Amino acid sequence: MTLPFNSSITAIKAAFGTLSASAHNTANINTDGFKKERTILGENKQGGVSAKTGVSKEAGTLYQNSDGKMVEDSNVEISEEIANQMLAKHLLSANIAVLKTTNDIEKDLINILA
Repeated sequence: MTLPFNSSITAIKAAFGTLSASAHNTANINTDGFKKERTILGENKQGGVSAKTGVSKEAGTLYQNSDGKMVEDSNVEISEEIANQMLAKHLLSANIAVLKTTNDIEKDLINILA
């Protein structure tokens, strides 16, 4: 397999990791004490994309519940999650296009050599 193919595959996996973390955060936006997950994208030594997911240590806002106790809300911001989902969508789209182009180039190269 070629380098563009391998790089695109790792980027697609990273995009799905970002989407998964964002979906998990969005599903738990109203869960008291929930700490959001963050996916950090980086570069592999082989030229691909790496994704590392970790839990944020930021505190949520405190509010008083119906029992009069102070409770920590989740630290998830919906605007951040929307931005993360848009980023993942574009990461997926771009790398799927690279896969298609790589496939077309390899076909053409085989036809030229045949």
